[in-house]
Amino acid sequence: MMRINGAFRSVIGWLRSGYPEEAPPRGYAPLLALNGPMALTPRQTQQVVDELAGAPADTTDIEVAITKATDRLPTQTQIRAVALALHPT
Repeated sequence: MMRINGAFRSVIGWLRSGYPEEAPPRGYAPLLALNGPMALTPRQTQQVVDELAGAPADTTDIEVAITKATDRLPTQTQIRAVALALHPT
């Protein structure tokens, strides 16, 4: 029984490591982990925009700033959202 319990805990730990930080820890929110990273929060978007403001920013600059704000690799959707926030035309 102890062996199964330890294996079960390992699997649960592995699944939880993929949860978005914004997701609640209980309920059906664990299914969010299967959908990949969530969109940037308004605070994260503002943090990235503030970091990149005042200088030309290319895709690599945006990716690095998103990674700093989220501690995760950015998605194409997040990169486009920041690019739009930087250049709203």
